[in-house]
Amino acid sequence: MDSFEARLQFISVIKNLQKTLGVSKRLDNDPVQFYLNHYEQHYEDFHQCLFDTATKMDSLDRLNVVVYYSKIVEVLHANQSELNARVLNQLLLPSIDAMLLLALPSQDWKALTNLSACIDIFQRCNGLIGGIVELQKPTMDSHLPLDKLQWYTPSEHPSIHYHESFQRAATLLQDRSAKQQHMFQQFKLFGLCPVPLSRPQPSTQTIIHRMESDREKHKRLKENLWVLPRPQASILNEFEFRTLWESTPQEGLTKGDYRNMSDMNRIAHASYSVK
Repeated sequence: MDSFEARLQFISVIKNLQKTLGVSKRLDNDPVQFYLNHYEQHYEDFHQCLFDTATKMDSLDRLNVVVYYSKIVEVLHANQSELNARVLNQLLLPSIDAMLLLALPSQDWKALTNLSACIDIFQRCNGLIGGIVELQKPTMDSHLPLDKLQWYTPSEHPSIHYHESFQRAATLLQDRSAKQQHMFQQFKLFGLCPVPLSRPQPSTQTIIHRMESDREKHKRLKENLWVLPRPQASILNEFEFRTLWESTPQEGLTKGDYRNMSDMNRIAHASYSVK
């Protein structure tokens, strides 16, 4: 696969993350597995595609890209090699601040819904490298109106070492946490408060895409409710049987039990009757 074809396929993978990320059971459709299959020759192209493609998305959709980024980091860190160390230390980890900024852009209040997930991703990545940065409690002057707040934006110059990028990312998360708390405080004090809208406004296509993504997430949540894992790997649980057996009245079967057995016997005969 040449560089051009690899970029095209990877862009397609990124655009379909809301359908495949974390739910795909097939290796040929798993976005993380696609990266692992081809990153040895194309990791620089893939890294550029992550940012180029995510920049064109709505800020809410970019969270899928950030989650995808974190899964790649975790997999490469778990499989130590010279190549993986180079990809992590030279590309992925030094760009964590820029990656989080995609999901938490300046002057975008609706993007603050991504904050909790971004903090969780940052904490996991920070833990992988030994917890070099600690998030501080955000502080904010509650008397300032929302449209007068200054938003922190990390430097556009790429970090030479990932220590600097993690420090920038921590500052970014603290700033966005302060903005979120300030907005909540304004709501408690004054009720509904005008929030400056981000520019440009989402298009009709973006809104429809968000609706489809929400439906897909809702469907995945329902699928998780359909599966009830048993306490043990076996389909039968001895503890469950013993509990039911010991709860049986000592005087033996009741009339209701005999009635149920008769009904089950009748249903079984009807099911296997030959006409």
